[in-house]
Amino acid sequence: MAADKADPRHSVKDDQYKPGPQSPLQKKVADFIESPRVEKTIIFLVALYCGLIFIDVVGTGPESKFTLSDGAQEVMAIVDLGILTLFFFEIVAKIFAFGYLLYLTQPLYFADAVIVVVSIAMSIVELLVQDSVLQRLSRIRAVLRSLRIVIMFRKISNVTDYVAESKLTGLGYNLGAPAETVISILKPLCDYPRLPARQREDIKWAISIIDSGKLNEPIHLVDDDAPVDDAVNHWIINASQGAHQQHAASQKAQGEESEASPSRERRGSNHIGAAAAVVLGNTLNQAKGAAATVKSVVDTVGSRGKAKVVHMDEEHTLEAGTADAAKEARICLSELGLDIDTALVYDALQTSSKWDFDTARLHALAKGNGLRVGVPYVMTRWSLLSELKLDSAALSNWIDKVQSGYHAKNPFHNAMHATDVFFGVSWMTTVGGARQIAHLEDAHFCGVLLAAAVHDFEHPAVNNAFLVNTRHKFAIKYNDKAVLEMHHVASAFALLHEFPDCDFFRTAVDGCYWTIREVMISAILATDISQHFAELGKLKSRLSSGNFLKAGEASLQSDRLLLLDVIVHSADISNPAKNFHTYLFWTSRVITEFFAQGDREKELGLPVSMFMDRETTNIAKCQIGFIDILVLPLFEVLTEVLPRLSIGTVNCKRNKMIWGRLSDQMETEMVEKTQRMPDIKAGDPLLTCEDLPTPREPSESGKSSRRGSEDGGEKKPRPRRMSWHGIHVRPHGGSSIDDISNLSEPDSRQSMRRCTSATSAAVTVVERPRVSNLTGLQSSP
Repeated sequence: MAADKADPRHSVKDDQYKPGPQSPLQKKVADFIESPRVEKTIIFLVALYCGLIFIDVVGTGPESKFTLSDGAQEVMAIVDLGILTLFFFEIVAKIFAFGYLLYLTQPLYFADAVIVVVSIAMSIVELLVQDSVLQRLSRIRAVLRSLRIVIMFRKISNVTDYVAESKLTGLGYNLGAPAETVISILKPLCDYPRLPARQREDIKWAISIIDSGKLNEPIHLVDDDAPVDDAVNHWIINASQGAHQQHAASQKAQGEESEASPSRERRGSNHIGAAAAVVLGNTLNQAKGAAATVKSVVDTVGSRGKAKVVHMDEEHTLEAGTADAAKEARICLSELGLDIDTALVYDALQTSSKWDFDTARLHALAKGNGLRVGVPYVMTRWSLLSELKLDSAALSNWIDKVQSGYHAKNPFHNAMHATDVFFGVSWMTTVGGARQIAHLEDAHFCGVLLAAAVHDFEHPAVNNAFLVNTRHKFAIKYNDKAVLEMHHVASAFALLHEFPDCDFFRTAVDGCYWTIREVMISAILATDISQHFAELGKLKSRLSSGNFLKAGEASLQSDRLLLLDVIVHSADISNPAKNFHTYLFWTSRVITEFFAQGDREKELGLPVSMFMDRETTNIAKCQIGFIDILVLPLFEVLTEVLPRLSIGTVNCKRNKMIWGRLSDQMETEMVEKTQRMPDIKAGDPLLTCEDLPTPREPSESGKSSRRGSEDGGEKKPRPRRMSWHGIHVRPHGGSSIDDISNLSEPDSRQSMRRCTSATSAAVTVVERPRVSNLTGLQSSP
């Protein structure tokens, strides 16, 4: 049944099915029929034929006040026959180009052909027979006139799309947006009779989504019977809405909390709606019944299928610079003038090719100077300074001021976090393979590294919503849009102008500054959590195109920027993708910062932001939602581009399972106001995840290392050298943020000196007190 294999892409112009041409000659005929010249000719003939019908009706009707002469009527009949003959040849050409099924299976096409043939026959009769015979056919002619009008409607609908596509400027440029083109492709399918009614409704829904500009936002499928987890809703709001919408959602949540029963059962209401299931980051090809239809359109238009990213050969060895570059990297550490044990720091940096690189240990060994030693080490090791001709002394001065601009008192958003993100990005671009896969130039590589280093520069330990709600000067300056992210990148670049000895671009190669600046601005703005779903949706859409990161494509540059944006964002939220002990270390810090903001919001009479109320936040459920809604879906998609990142997806699944085992216990502790971070040692049964594979560190040559994980691999891990416990939250009224007026640019001369000092042998282990909770203890020094 050939008719069942209709190709929707050929139904755009005629609102009907047209199978594609088979032979080269058929293709040429099809292209000619649908060429602009033919379309314009049809428009002219349609207008002329409508005029003839009007004259025929007015001048030859039985009650007409006007009478056409015999000669005029004969000329009209000849012109009528000529136009109908052209229409007849059009039908023949379409049958030749697209197949006879076009007219046999579609009622409108079949009626069109019949009307044209009958009209030609009647015109011939009108020319050949006598008037007395013609009068007997007057009733047939009256019906024929009506049928001819049907032809006109069909012809007019034929050229409507052409007219819409011809909205050009005087210079001949097409100014239509891609969304318009997609909608023009889908619209004819809304009335396509061979599609089930349900699919036609889904296509209309798809068009409305495209038209609304919300293509990359998460889809909420309504099901009132299913329970809804608040943590899921909160993460969706955080990752898809701006500060104003988050404020409104917090107010709504607070109102629902006040109406809740004292039993403290978890609410089943939804702050976004009665959504029971959440489709995260899925584009239209994964949503409802429209998925099949839209996917069929995309697949048939481009025959693209799943993306095939050119991955780096698993046996390919990443050359971490030359031997001379490695030597220079060691020398550059000794030239920094820091009071550190250079040998110990260099040995620690040598392990930065591991996904679970211990940045806390490095930060302690460097006495709080993780960025100051990490940035020049990586930049020198990969010969970026020499290749781009960057001023190394000026770069060192700039990094010094950047590191000083991170508030040392912040539990989480401090220089150690920046160091962690920096090395995460370094791993993804080198060991992860992004540098080869994305065909990155040195300027792109340098830009994404520097973006990671400054991505939270001068962070005040509160989020965008807090700054907007308190009308902070940052929010006023940046118009409530990506307030912190705007400030991070703008302030970091301002250092280059305020301090001439920090301008490391003054000796750089031509164009280097602009490429690095473009990458840094794009990547840092992409760390705005409210843009999470938009960025994820863009990446999934590009992967489905089949030409993502393909060399020679016009989209290569935008694809590079998109990948670098996602890499920095992924590194920024990558804590759940590390081993559980590293994850726990960072979780205690971020929760401390969250609850401190919540305390300040209560003091100021503001709605408490999501996950920042120590009295109602179950930390385990919060982290499960964080993994389920944000981190794991992002890492799974990014792993399609960077296969070695699969270690992160495995860790996410394991860590989610561990938090699930702790959820009930932490719920009880939350109700009793004794909630604390879990005290889990290596080898604890809670860490056993037999149903999941053991994470393996990919080596620089592409093969996994043989060392097992912390919970039962082939080899027991070394004891952690930094405690992942010991950071507790100040009680209500004791926020680590002294006053809202202090949320401004820090003193660039202030350096972080509060980390644990390192000896030549090891770093002191800071053990967590046995009795601790997240409501009664203050932050550890």
